[in-house]
Amino acid sequence: MFIVVGNNVFGYANIPIISQTFKQEDLVSSSSSLINIDTLFNNNTSVKKLLHINLSQSLFVMALFSCIGWVLLIFFGGMGFFSIPLDLISEWRNRPQNKSQKEIMARKIELQEKLADLLPRGLQIEGITIGELSISNFIEQSLKKKLKTQEVSLPREVPKQM
Repeated sequence: MFIVVGNNVFGYANIPIISQTFKQEDLVSSSSSLINIDTLFNNNTSVKKLLHINLSQSLFVMALFSCIGWVLLIFFGGMGFFSIPLDLISEWRNRPQNKSQKEIMARKIELQEKLADLLPRGLQIEGITIGELSISNFIEQSLKKKLKTQEVSLPREVPKQM
């Protein structure tokens, strides 16, 4: 509805043109082969006119969406230029920091405590008691499980190559 009404109201282009007319005797000179530019432009008549061209509906839609796109680009481009310094400041404030040896050791001890708490829970989920399995056996068994699943996915017969 908006496109049809818009096309009827704004569906034309008025293009300003300048129409110039020259006298034939100024263009064709019998005395010399060269045309005198000064007399040609001084003796002409020029009229400013508007060339009226009706637009098709598809061309109107393309022009409308182009204008809407430019407005959105100007708005969101401006928002981007505003947000770039804020993002850069935020990234600088949250950048990785060097830690002291003391902080690294405290984090390592914290992770070891979490491991000591989570490993028995993981083994219980697997249905294995802690007494049956040491950590090296646990790693060995998980590798064997991975190898078994890879063997199942491989084809049984290998084609002969000649």
